[in-house]
Amino acid sequence: MSQNVKIFYQPQYEDRICENGYVVFVNSEESLEKWRADPSTNIVNIVAAYQVWTTGKQGVNGELNEPSNLQLDTDWGTHKVDDIIPIILKEGSSKGSANLGHKFGTTNASMGPRVAH
Repeated sequence: MSQNVKIFYQPQYEDRICENGYVVFVNSEESLEKWRADPSTNIVNIVAAYQVWTTGKQGVNGELNEPSNLQLDTDWGTHKVDDIIPIILKEGSSKGSANLGHKFGTTNASMGPRVAH
């Protein structure tokens, strides 16, 4: 499985910095730089998963969790990932590679291996 690149961004307000960090994964640094140079490129072609993750108050290396709509509305003024992802990609910084295979696995560990008998 290929290595994706973690893009981290912590929103800043006029009077304070947001406590929560946010992450989007892209396919490669090169695809991100091409998109930044030409934002008319379809964003779906560069993101590894069309999803926003939060590290909460744990910073760039915190555990990734899916934020609630309320959390997104509070921190971004919207819960629409269509509005949030481009901001993270434009303003965020690359924080190394990550293998998303484990995060997006389809195995239900509580059921164990499913084998026909």
